[in-house]
Amino acid sequence: MIDRLSRRTASATIGGWGVIAALTWSIVLLGSLGWSIATLRGQMMELAKIEARANFNKDQAFRIWATRHGGVYVPVDERTPASPYMAHIPERDVLTPSGVRLTLMNPAYMLRQMMEEFAELYGVKGRITSTNPLRPENAADEWERAALDAFSTGLEEVSAITDIDGQPHLRLMRPMVTYAECLKCHAHQGYREGDIRGGVGIIVPLAPYLRQQDQTVRMLAYSYGGIWLLGLGLIVFASESAKARAREHQTSEMRLRESERRLQGIVAHSSAIIFLKDAQGRFELVNHSWEILTGKTGDEVYGKTDHDVFPPETADRFVIHDRQVMQSGQPLICEEAVHHADGLHTYMVVKFPILGPDGAVQGLCGIASDISNRKQMEEALRRSNAELEQFAYVASHDLREPLRMINSFLTLLERHMAGRLDAEERDYLRFAREGATRLDRLVLDLLDYSRVGQANQPAQPVDSREALDTALSHLRPAIEESSVTLALAATMPWVSANADELARLFQNLIGNAIKYREPERPLKVVLTTARKDSFWEFAIADNGIGIPPEQRERVFRIFQRLHGREAYGGGSGIGLAICKKIVERHGGRLWIDETGSEIGTAFRFTLPAIDFDPGL
Repeated sequence: MIDRLSRRTASATIGGWGVIAALTWSIVLLGSLGWSIATLRGQMMELAKIEARANFNKDQAFRIWATRHGGVYVPVDERTPASPYMAHIPERDVLTPSGVRLTLMNPAYMLRQMMEEFAELYGVKGRITSTNPLRPENAADEWERAALDAFSTGLEEVSAITDIDGQPHLRLMRPMVTYAECLKCHAHQGYREGDIRGGVGIIVPLAPYLRQQDQTVRMLAYSYGGIWLLGLGLIVFASESAKARAREHQTSEMRLRESERRLQGIVAHSSAIIFLKDAQGRFELVNHSWEILTGKTGDEVYGKTDHDVFPPETADRFVIHDRQVMQSGQPLICEEAVHHADGLHTYMVVKFPILGPDGAVQGLCGIASDISNRKQMEEALRRSNAELEQFAYVASHDLREPLRMINSFLTLLERHMAGRLDAEERDYLRFAREGATRLDRLVLDLLDYSRVGQANQPAQPVDSREALDTALSHLRPAIEESSVTLALAATMPWVSANADELARLFQNLIGNAIKYREPERPLKVVLTTARKDSFWEFAIADNGIGIPPEQRERVFRIFQRLHGREAYGGGSGIGLAICKKIVERHGGRLWIDETGSEIGTAFRFTLPAIDFDPGL
């Protein structure tokens, strides 16, 4: 009776921990996804503003040039009649010696005509407006009047997102300042040099940005969803395995002692900061990582509160979060900042209540990880408007840490259970470790994929021969082992690319040819180049096992393999996806072509060509 009750209690406890772990995993991923999406949206809007400002600067350059030259004379036609608002200027109209009648266009007239006649070229529209316009058509609308009023208070730029014809657009306006040269046309309106006589507005359609944003959000959602499912499956597997082991314990006393020793080992050896407090906020347990962080031992802080250990302001923040957990009885994920000798550190903390047999909260447990580096990276991303580096950091840090902990826990468990596990149970543990290792490798590969293009190094002239030589030097052991015959192009072009990524592209494609060779015949790899308009086309063909035509699109997808997990040296199926991302990031295209025979594979890719003389 007691034994059955003990097993039932153990099963419920482990199930509860599994639920908490699954909930924590889901909240962390969901929060990270939400932050990434919010960052992406901010970046998209900033890009639209950059485009608007670039168009404004272009228009201003035209206007300043024309202003300095006193306007521009152009032939009179239906589109450009003589301006009645410039009739007071004696030389408004002139006649050339050949009899051509010219009329003077002031800078505003010229800029307005350019905006009206060429607005559809690039989809970005411009408009000059004023609260005191010469032409009624230039009268300010409601939004523009508000912007002009803001300029009178010293504001130098106004922007907003508005709907135009049912579509979202970014509107941006900056003031039009009166120069000395402007007074010959506008002095009669009472303007003086330096006065703001209106504004120049730019309208940028947001539909292209929103489409790109939606596409990136979908990619993020798919990536996070896959990682979430993998982690959830591992949590479920670990939870069920723990239940099975708990049911085999003979007595409640043995189970409690073993569980206590196991927990103490986990806490002591965990790289995360772990602590336990009672209902009054007094420390009951801290692990070694906590001791290293604070410089205080567990014996020194036992029975003390945060106010006994930390500065008052820091302790107050900790206590507020502790009370939320104690009062709600629910887990809490929060960030807590602590001052150290080297500066301010931020920690991601998961706090959850410890419940007694009656369901009452008897204390709490906290698990913290230092995320100061991630915070610094987030700030750098906001400043540089880079791509989703935060996701790469999360993949390298927050997602791999639980896997390392799982492996550590399984190793400790196997050590504690040594001599009491049968062959089948040892296989269970091995399967769990292998699963965690595979997931860790998938996360690393996904990180590798996301980092392509993250170095923010602009494309520059690169000698593709040097990039190829770098790739071949990395592949030298595989080349010697496979006795491959390499037939390389006699001349290799200069292209616009990133040297490291181009070398990696060659290494992956040639490495694939060596990896998927046909053991029954000598391997041969042929590399050729050809100029195609403004691109160089590279072809890497082999006589290996080949790729079926119906699979030639699938192989470029992330984590897609055509063979068994361990076949042909294993791998996660991300190499060709990285190649495709590298090529497309440089404005080229990667595809699989016919080899001209029934065997082998031919990869072709293009890169922008440049006319570059290294001797100059």
